[in-house]
Amino acid sequence: MTQLTIPWPTLLPANATFAQATPEMWLLPLSSLEEACIANAVAKRKAEFRAGRHALKLALKHLGANHGDIVVGHMRQPVVDPSLVVSISHCQRNSGPQWQGFAGAICAKAKPYYGVGLDIEFNTALEPALVAQIMTPAEQNQAAKLGLPAALIFCIKESIYKACFNEMQCYFDFLDVEVTLRAEENRFSFRFVHSKIGFPRPYDFEGRFFFNQLLCVSTATMKKHSREAGEE
Repeated sequence: MTQLTIPWPTLLPANATFAQATPEMWLLPLSSLEEACIANAVAKRKAEFRAGRHALKLALKHLGANHGDIVVGHMRQPVVDPSLVVSISHCQRNSGPQWQGFAGAICAKAKPYYGVGLDIEFNTALEPALVAQIMTPAEQNQAAKLGLPAALIFCIKESIYKACFNEMQCYFDFLDVEVTLRAEENRFSFRFVHSKIGFPRPYDFEGRFFFNQLLCVSTATMKKHSREAGEE
């Protein structure tokens, strides 16, 4: 897929960089250590992994942080230097005879951030049964009122999970968080619904989104609370 018109300057957190994989990167082999991470994967997964890693390395280069091998952690997350926070996303499909694919990555210095999250999804209709597994009733009402697709809420929640992962190091369900949308600003906030799930440190949050007929894109940032940042 060629470069898409997405307003990245409005989506990126402060001092973060972004890069998109070129079509060639989906097939370009990685290092032997990185290729070992996908040795048993199907071709589709290998292509996504390669595109995402190449995009991340390019984003890191834009940040001035050239990085070596980027292998996977115990929960399949990209492992990078602790001084960095990163996120990768990709989607691909065959649309009739035409293949469509998008892979990108964002990164930033870790000092002001606990984590960043990027998610990119095709803007396709979701089955009602799946919507009920992803969205709370309040979110469904809000999205319907604002005319926003369910795929966008899915995308937003994926970015929240990725931004939280560095500190939480655990899975949580789509219905464990509830999103509040500020559609006029293309911003969102969220809260943890259940007391058993929560972020372990004080934080400031920024959530931004964009969608068009083809894609939904969301970025989420768990930023160190001003008090926490001042103690470093």
